[in-house]
Amino acid sequence: MSYGQLDELSGKVALHLKRKGISSEDSVAVYMDRSESLIVSLLAIMKAGAAFVPIDTSFPEQRLAYVLEDSGCKLVLTSTDLKPNLPEVTAAIFEYNHFCQDIAAGDLQDLHLEEVDARSLAYMIYTSGSTGRSKGVMIEHRSLFNYLCWARNEYMEDGPHDFPLFTSVAADLTITSLFLPLISGSTVVVYPESITGPDLSVMDVFSDDRVDIIKLTPSHLALLESSEAPPARLKKLIVGGENFKSSLAGRISNLYGGNITIYNEYGP
Repeated sequence: MSYGQLDELSGKVALHLKRKGISSEDSVAVYMDRSESLIVSLLAIMKAGAAFVPIDTSFPEQRLAYVLEDSGCKLVLTSTDLKPNLPEVTAAIFEYNHFCQDIAAGDLQDLHLEEVDARSLAYMIYTSGSTGRSKGVMIEHRSLFNYLCWARNEYMEDGPHDFPLFTSVAADLTITSLFLPLISGSTVVVYPESITGPDLSVMDVFSDDRVDIIKLTPSHLALLESSEAPPARLKKLIVGGENFKSSLAGRISNLYGGNITIYNEYGP
């Protein structure tokens, strides 16, 4: 999908969202697997002036119901295969596939992008709940924008670099892999969730060797040690999400003969 196609499609979905009554100050939950449609949906929600609430498709029913209720989302965007997993909620539920059927007839001239204040919500993401009840953390546009501008200057100073999207959209770590390549003229390579068992898409990322930068956790990084051949194209590793030990960093650096840059970005 080209940048032009992504812009046009997300604009048309944004137009449909606005016709469904979505506007600024509203929130829209996104309950979708990793895919092009997921990226289109997130951009469309922001174009409509609303905030997105990313939901992990592996959430158990009780947590899923809690997040949908607690977030106060006005609408849920999902896919046909995932819709049966949704509990009864007060929010309207729309299947992306059906939602897009008449998009081709949508007139983008009718789409008036909302004026979004820097302090408006960009997204609301829920904590793991490991220290109690899961809490929705509200991220403003100014925070997202400032982080992405910093990251572009820090990680892309030597030109565009392609990223893999292989971690849960409900993890804040994933925000880097989603938006940073898109504001830098780079490519997002999407890796869908594993159909059965634990999600080990990171191993596909390593074996495919199609990206220049990977944003990952130390647990993912430990798997790189056990891979048959470390990806040769890889230039940089951004590590976050967990405590990152210098001993692991040293072993990975040695694996690449010191010819790789490793950043510790633990603690958003």
